Amino acid sequence: MNDDGYDDLIAGARGSDNAGLNAGRAYIYSGRTGSVLCTLDGEAEGDWLGYSVSGAGDINNDGYDELIVGAPLNDAGGADAGRAYVFSCQAEDSFVRGDANGDGIINVGDIVYLVSYLYKSGPAPDPVWVGDCNCDEIVNVGDIVFLVSYLYKGGPEPVC
Repeated sequence: MNDDGYDDLIAGARGSDNAGLNAGRAYIYSGRTGSVLCTLDGEAEGDWLGYSVSGAGDINNDGYDELIVGAPLNDAGGADAGRAYVFSCQAEDSFVRGDANGDGIINVGDIVYLVSYLYKSGPAPDPVWVGDCNCDEIVNVGDIVFLVSYLYKGGPEPVC
């Protein structure tokens, strides 16, 4: 889902009450870190969204896989007619370019994380694009130089 090279996981929770009693919910977890990438809630009470879940492949050719999530008791097409939803979960809004270690702030820890990733076979940033600080579409030593410049020399912010 987040294009980090690791398979992610979807899990349904049909009895979740976040959007009403038994509206249901589906969770998408990072295959690298186990963190929640995004959640999908049922539309109304009793939908049971998440009763069935499946990967759908890249239906719209945007480079990200979509998901199919079932809500067998959704009433949009009539009483308990059910509904299948196709979701795209590009959780980019929850990530900050330059925050390579995912702690929510850009600091020297991100420089250390990128050095470890590039030269010590450490874990990749998740998603990988957060480590691409200079926006050249690859994570390399240039991104480390960019972060040093940003943090200590007043260089431009890592935003594309």
